[in-house]
Amino acid sequence: MSEPRTDDQGRPEPPLTADEAGTLVGFLEFQRATLEWKTRGLEEEGLRRRLDAHPSRLTLGGLLSHLAWVEDFYFSAGATGSPMPEEWQRSEDGSDYLRAWTSADTLPAAEVHGR
Repeated sequence: MSEPRTDDQGRPEPPLTADEAGTLVGFLEFQRATLEWKTRGLEEEGLRRRLDAHPSRLTLGGLLSHLAWVEDFYFSAGATGSPMPEEWQRSEDGSDYLRAWTSADTLPAAEVHGR
């Protein structure tokens, strides 16, 4: 099988013709690569920066963390029925959803990028 074509940012082009699973994986890889490109080279300060104009707890690191949670939720818990990885285990107070957005606030950049 040939390597997928990549664009100028190094993102793999999703397949033009593929079965359902191939299309899903192709677009997922493209989205992962897009977020990696946009956060490439950011250390803790950049990953934790919040917008001043629109106060929010949202950060780029939080977005990376949330997307890791979403993938684990749909592919681990949803598709296979496996339990969520330990870092995402449901909490009694419902803070697990918020934790997916805020856990990157205290992690080293390498760990946030590695999720």
